[in-house]
Amino acid sequence: MFRNKIVVIDLTTGQMKVLRKKNEPEETYIRGIRISATKQYMIVLLKDQYAPLFLLAYCLNSELQFHFRPFQVWELKTGSLLRSVTFHQITALEWCPNAIIVPSPNNATPPSIKEQFVFATPDGALHFYVVENNQISAMQMHIDIGIGMVSSLAWYVVRSELG
Repeated sequence: MFRNKIVVIDLTTGQMKVLRKKNEPEETYIRGIRISATKQYMIVLLKDQYAPLFLLAYCLNSELQFHFRPFQVWELKTGSLLRSVTFHQITALEWCPNAIIVPSPNNATPPSIKEQFVFATPDGALHFYVVENNQISAMQMHIDIGIGMVSSLAWYVVRSELG
């Protein structure tokens, strides 16, 4: 059992802010953190959670889907969890380095910022998601590159490197 906590430290002032603190033990631990380009959002990757064999057999024989490797998307300004996403075996994940600024139609409200991230699954497929106004949605673009498992991803402007 693990007690997971994330602390944000301002290196210029030394001020610390606890962002994610679980008082009760969890069955998994944090295996990675990724911060978006605008520093508005954070993704927390959690370690695999394996189900007991009888539960897995039940899930495979029923209409339920059973996923083992979740990640969480957090909004950093308020420190709030936006969404927990469960997806089977994420092998690599990266934020797009460029945010898209969407102007408001009437200029009465500030423009919204759209950020994107991509993750890979063991079959080599890439899955794209968008975060805008604290809403997370999947893009209708899934690419199966067919090279097998992707363990590392880098995204630069309109180009992505993977291996």
